[in-house]
Amino acid sequence: MKMRVLRLVLLCFALNSCIGIDYLDDPIIGESIEISPDPIAVVAGNTVQANFIFKDQYGIEKDVSPVWSTSPPDVATVDDKGVIIGRKSGQAFLIVYHNTSEWYLLK
Repeated sequence: MKMRVLRLVLLCFALNSCIGIDYLDDPIIGESIEISPDPIAVVAGNTVQANFIFKDQYGIEKDVSPVWSTSPPDVATVDDKGVIIGRKSGQAFLIVYHNTSEWYLLK
């Protein structure tokens, strides 16, 4: 009977000891933002879809909503979905924010 109770207790410890998330052994690499295509080129009057990938401090992709903007806006603009609209010839920066900010040169 004691062996049976001991086995049951050990089984309970074994089943409860692993929660499926191991934060201690995962290397912390820092948050990152990836934008594609790279480089981004858009002709005046046309549009290009920019894609956004955010990775957390462990390198795992997370579904987040970035904030998009361009500078100067008279050369190119971007909507909240990442669609870039070429306004006139020139160079502009695509600015993407989520906790950190990333700048990309548009041509």
